[in-house]
Order: sequence, then C-alpha cells, then structure tokens
Amino acid sequence: SDLGIATGGSIAGDYLYVVDEGNGLRILDCKDPVNLKPVGIFPFVTEASFILVGSTAYLVAEGALVIVDISNSSAPKELGRLALWQLDVTGPQQLAIRSSYAYVTGPWEQFHIIDVSVPSAPKKVVTYQSNISWCGGVELSGGFAALRSKYRSDVEFVDIRNPAAPQSVGVFSKGIGLFALAPS
Repeated sequence: SDLGIATGGSIAGDYLYVVDEGNGLRILDCKDPVNLKPVGIFPFVTEASFILVGSTAYLVAEGALVIVDISNSSAPKELGRLALWQLDVTGPQQLAIRSSYAYVTGPWEQFHIIDVSVPSAPKKVVTYQSNISWCGGVELSGGFAALRSKYRSDVEFVDIRNPAAPQSVGVFSKGIGLFALAPS
C-alpha cells in the first residue's frame, strides 16, 4: 500500500522503518530500493518520533512512550507503554535512549526520564521542568542532556548523571539553532 505523509525514517539491515503519519510505523523490505515491499505495520494515529535499538523500536506516539518488538518484521508487537500526557498535544516529541533509560522531551517545558530496563513495564523516574520554552529536541553526551527549544534558539544543558535528580547546568540563547554534541 502507498505511504501517507512520512515524518521520519531509519534503516536497519534490509528494512526501512518509516513513520507514516496517521497510519503507524511501517516496515518495508529495502533489499531492492527501487521496489520497496511492505512487510509489516505497527498502527497508531498520531505523528511520532522513534529510535531503533537492536530489535526494539522506541516510539513517542499517542501521548506515550511505546516500546515495540520488531524482531519479527511482519508482526511487530507492543511490549510496553507509559502514558506521558494528553493526546491533544500536537506534533511528535523527541527521544534519546541510553542504557536502560529513555529521555523524552515535551510537551511544553517537560523532560521525562523513564526506566526502560523492563520493556513490558516502563517506569517514569522523573519529569524535569526545563528552563526553556517547549522542549523540542534532546541530545545526549556523557552524563549530560542538551534540550533544544522547539520554537526558539534556546538550549539548556542538564546534568543527568543521577537520572532521578537532573540538575540544570545552564541555558544558552541567541542564534544557536540546531546542533549535536560531540561524543564523549
């Protein structure tokens, strides 16, 4: 079937994973890139952002962190879900994964740290109120997170070495724009 509005994608092995807005996470066989073949779908109705880690997809969709087993490409299945906010929030939020934690931005000034060590039972560790307007992105480096504002050029650096007690290191403004931290 045809794709709707693709809002994100990633390739792993012979498969292309695409967020198809309003339809879900589509899995396509891309051995022949000219003739992509639909293999499976994990349905959801909102926009989403996602990260693949091995045979697991972590999605922020439908106001929740959703953990999906994609080891069987033709039949992805939900492993766990943690509701984070009301469904009327527009647009996908961003996430990063490190070790047994998921780091999810938004909505508004929120930054969620979630223990995903047991995929069937993700647990919120803390919701940190950031000092920037509308957290729109997150990058991790060492024991720190850089939170980007979705609508302004503000960036806040947060010490996450103790996931249960994140601490602001500082907020930087004025013309920074998009960036990525250098790996430590």
